[in-house]
Amino acid sequence: MKVISVGEAIIDMMSVQADDNDNQNMYKACAGGAPANVAVAVAKLGGDSRLVGKVGEDQFGKFLRSELTRFKVNIDCLNTAKDKKTAMALVSFDHNRERSFDFYLENAAHTYIELADFNADLFSEQSLFHFCSGSVASPELESITNAVIEKIKATQGLISLDINYRHAFWQNPNTAAPKINQLAKQADIIKASREEIEVLYGATNVDSTIQNWVNQGSLVLLTDGSKPVEFISTQFKGTYPTPKVTPVDTTAAGDSFIGGFLFFACQKASNTDGLSQWLNLFENVIEAVNFAARCGAYTVTQVGSFIALPQLEDLNTAKTN
Repeated sequence: MKVISVGEAIIDMMSVQADDNDNQNMYKACAGGAPANVAVAVAKLGGDSRLVGKVGEDQFGKFLRSELTRFKVNIDCLNTAKDKKTAMALVSFDHNRERSFDFYLENAAHTYIELADFNADLFSEQSLFHFCSGSVASPELESITNAVIEKIKATQGLISLDINYRHAFWQNPNTAAPKINQLAKQADIIKASREEIEVLYGATNVDSTIQNWVNQGSLVLLTDGSKPVEFISTQFKGTYPTPKVTPVDTTAAGDSFIGGFLFFACQKASNTDGLSQWLNLFENVIEAVNFAARCGAYTVTQVGSFIALPQLEDLNTAKTN
């Protein structure tokens, strides 16, 4: 099965040192962006991975194309937005290795995605589409995303959603919670962190929010840092411990987790009906979560995004505490 990631490929300017004087920090340009990270995660593990989106008419756009190709992501539907710029995120770390982000999104190419960017052959019962909540962060993106989802549903595709809430992506952050909730109701697989659900819907509403999504038929995967992963569906629920590692950079950890989960699951079925049936069994989801957690654990021991995502052989040699 194909995993088709939809959305931004951007530049992560990664801090390579943390000084008392922030002005002395050094930064390195790395390829990133949550949907692009998931596309690379699947491809590096050996899956059939595509990315649909837009990059700028600039050197960063060329760099992203080169890096995605290097990691064997199909970029036939990654187009160039004329006169637009590739977005950038400044990723800084404090002395405890905690991240902070500054986004540079003015005239950003990825916000100009169009229905014409999607080749017709993407839509089929052999396709799983992966979105992040940034796909509904503006009225224009929301309109395109709704049109794409309508086509996915009509052609028996499946939808994966990583909530991946980024306040700076939203033209009107006050609309984020209801729009993300509406998008989640259409997803077959949802990955979220407990922290972002608390931010969006309130700490007292985490369980009810998840249950509402489950009642719509979604399988929900809930991460909480180094705490066990929770998984909830209409058929079952459970938890699975994460491997114990010493983290150095958590930038792409969630993308690695969901990318690993989608890769593993999509190897188990030739079409979406078969995948849906496979995901209805507790023991299958446990197996996929185990694999995904190992992917995420490996990634936090590396620095960067694309380069931090594991290949299969990395998982066999990874050390845990």
